[in-house]
Amino acid sequence: IASAYVLVAGFTSLSKLQRKSEALHPPPPAELPEPVTELTETPKDIEADDTKVSEPKASDEPPEEESEKDAVDVEHDSDVADVDEDKATETKEETSSQPVEEPPAHTSEAPVGGGLYGVTSWRTKPVGLYVLMFAVGCMIAPMLTSFFIQFGKRHFQRNLTYVRKDRFEQDKKRFVQWAKKAFAKEKHFFRLALSFGYHEHSFFDLGPRLRVPIYKIGFTPAAIYKYKMETKSRALFRTLNIKYVLSTHRMYGRDYKTAKKFGSLYLSKFLPYKPQPFTVKGKGKVVLSHWGREEIRLKADAAAQGELMLHVSAFSRWHATHNGKSIPIKVVPLKGTEKTGFMQVTLKPGTYVFSFRRSGLDWLSGIVFFIGLFCIGYLVFVHQKLDESVGVKRRVMSFVNGFVGLQERTRGMQRLLSFTVLGGALGILAVLALWSPAALGDLPIARKDIEKMTFDFGERLRFGKAWIGPAHRKGKPCRSAFSRHHCGHARWHVIEMRRLEFEKQSFKRCIWIHPQPGVAKTLSFSGVRAGDAIVGFYGITASGKMFGSHPVFLEVTIDGAVAKKVSTPQDAKTYPLVVPIPKDKKGKPVDIQFSVSAPSIGRRHFCFMAQMVKLKDDVKLQKGK
Repeated sequence: IASAYVLVAGFTSLSKLQRKSEALHPPPPAELPEPVTELTETPKDIEADDTKVSEPKASDEPPEEESEKDAVDVEHDSDVADVDEDKATETKEETSSQPVEEPPAHTSEAPVGGGLYGVTSWRTKPVGLYVLMFAVGCMIAPMLTSFFIQFGKRHFQRNLTYVRKDRFEQDKKRFVQWAKKAFAKEKHFFRLALSFGYHEHSFFDLGPRLRVPIYKIGFTPAAIYKYKMETKSRALFRTLNIKYVLSTHRMYGRDYKTAKKFGSLYLSKFLPYKPQPFTVKGKGKVVLSHWGREEIRLKADAAAQGELMLHVSAFSRWHATHNGKSIPIKVVPLKGTEKTGFMQVTLKPGTYVFSFRRSGLDWLSGIVFFIGLFCIGYLVFVHQKLDESVGVKRRVMSFVNGFVGLQERTRGMQRLLSFTVLGGALGILAVLALWSPAALGDLPIARKDIEKMTFDFGERLRFGKAWIGPAHRKGKPCRSAFSRHHCGHARWHVIEMRRLEFEKQSFKRCIWIHPQPGVAKTLSFSGVRAGDAIVGFYGITASGKMFGSHPVFLEVTIDGAVAKKVSTPQDAKTYPLVVPIPKDKKGKPVDIQFSVSAPSIGRRHFCFMAQMVKLKDDVKLQKGK
């Protein structure tokens, strides 16, 4: 951003210097040919002015002979002279009545009628100016109207709640006063969890008030982290070292105990709290010696062996050392929890240090920022105070004039290069928009048992086809656009990737495919390279939960043969999907269809996720497990 700002400010200042240079040193006016006025002279004029001598011409007679001849004519023929005198008088009157055009004065501005594609000429004609204003207004009016309507709805017509009117503000103040004293007595590391409504974000100010690590459960619009956990499972709470949970409702269950109440706020203790912010996967004893914001130190005894997982999400700025030597960091997800990635290293006797360091790009951006500030200050303030006689100013002006001249000479090349760069950038952006990196989802198989994921059906929706009908008989095709398949006019008729809630506060990405009334809906993929199994999950989302639910059937077909058929026993839950690939199909391109049907489609918000994976050699599937 600083570099772009420097470039814009620099070119702006250079253009100002160019205009100032043109104003101080205008180029000389172009030499214009002298105006030639043809006048008819009478013999009397020639006689009266003896000093006028005509220039000899190659095609004319000598001027002396011509003058003598004219004199003879005047002396011997007075009638002819009178006629010539009348004609000469009329010619002089006509010549004097015509205005003599003066050469245009030199100016640095372009002529009024010029300009690119004649745009400048519109300004000289009132009617043309009005037509231009009307045309531009017709083009931008629809966009501006929609913009102001949406801007007004989002920023002026919505209900704003002031802090003094917040119904939780007084309760929060009481909690903060108590927590500052109580949390200061805690001897072990812990985190505070916040459990509120889906769109309740007014408790974020507890972070700077308490100076305690906080984990907010659920959706957060400002959280753009790569590993954003949104559940409150027992395993995740233990891994995150949750000790207290602040909520607007009482936490029920054997894992919670109400510790204190602050008006409408409940502070609950998480009983399975784990004080160590790390997990030893092996044997030996590890002691935490320092826990800071950007540095964590641990010490392992002589019997330490295995793996050491730190309860901190991985990030590229984190670096680990063992006895002063740099070691690699592995990213390990928490089993059964989506969007998790904790740091893990090999455990050996010695001292471990995890430090958060700035990268070379971080340092470079700071240096470029200050260089940009210096350049902007010089271009804006210093050059205005320099006199024309100063050598620096003169060199700058010389550079500007040379740069402008180079621009004029290479204008065609600049246009070609600009279009090439712009087209290449748009092409790269289009490829990046369509490209999705391979990533394992929430799978029923342990990630350590999977060698690699070869095909993600959700991320490759644009390569599939859909129709209304069973897998073995194509019916009415669905209209495909990008990564969506439109099988009807209603919103729920669309087959697309969505991020939906199943169990409470459990959000997962899956393929939304709502069943059609009285007929199956099929999603087909051709030429998929077969691995060892298709794994994923399926279920009815929380929004489709009903008291008297009806099952939804999912049928998976491989090359026309039914490989798996499952149904949803309950709503608002997910169930594992494991489809083994026949041995004769492994490694070959196959056609795979997913057909969804239901006897009753009311609120049957069905969603599934499927990925083709290759398992490790020592892993075997038995009866779908």
